[in-house]
Amino acid sequence: MTPWDRRLLSEEFLTRSDAEFNPSGNDQIAAEILWGAAAQLLLIEIHREPTLNFTDHGSYRDAATFLQAKSTGTVVLTDFDCANKLHGHFYHGHLSESDLRSCRRITKRFIQRLGTYLDQSTEASPPHTA
Repeated sequence: MTPWDRRLLSEEFLTRSDAEFNPSGNDQIAAEILWGAAAQLLLIEIHREPTLNFTDHGSYRDAATFLQAKSTGTVVLTDFDCANKLHGHFYHGHLSESDLRSCRRITKRFIQRLGTYLDQSTEASPPHTA
């Protein structure tokens, strides 16, 4: 899957998650789809950065930690933690409505920031190919 394919999939997941977060939808499914939107963008960074590689779910945190080290004034790890809570909500249904609203807002911000970062860093250097 190309980085462009992942970007398109992330956008599709974001749209589908928004559609599922409604009174007649399933918030656990919506949460997982929103997590998927963030995960697709993290995978772009994981696959293009030579110091990262995907081995398991912890690889997403590794990518967020890597991005945090490169960032200036952003809250990458905090935002990642909210996205990861949404992933956990899919399995356990443990988040309150208030926590879901908060994590949804923060994860959407995370996705936007990842997209902006990827756009800027793609201009600066070509993606890593394995």
